[in-house]
Amino acid sequence: MGSRGYLIVKLKQHPGVDNLWEIKKQYEHVEGVEFVDRVIGAYDFLLTLDLPFSKKQLTVESVLDAIKKDNNCAEIISLKSDCNFGRHEEIKDLSILKELR
Repeated sequence: MGSRGYLIVKLKQHPGVDNLWEIKKQYEHVEGVEFVDRVIGAYDFLLTLDLPFSKKQLTVESVLDAIKKDNNCAEIISLKSDCNFGRHEEIKDLSILKELR
């Protein structure tokens, strides 16, 4: 597993249902985007990013730039997960397994 990130996207205008599906499909085809969820509230989509270590050129910023090229976007918020925290949890789980021997 590489790193994980999230993009919260606000559209310029609220398109019809058919256009929402097209925008969702468009975002799903961007390299690095794992899931696209429609959200309710001030923003329209939550994109979950999976960025493998094997593809160093693929970063939250590079995916953000690809999404920004879409003329439908009014605003994007990017969030990067703290992968060190996840690694700490994995190490902690391994320590528990050692105690079971």
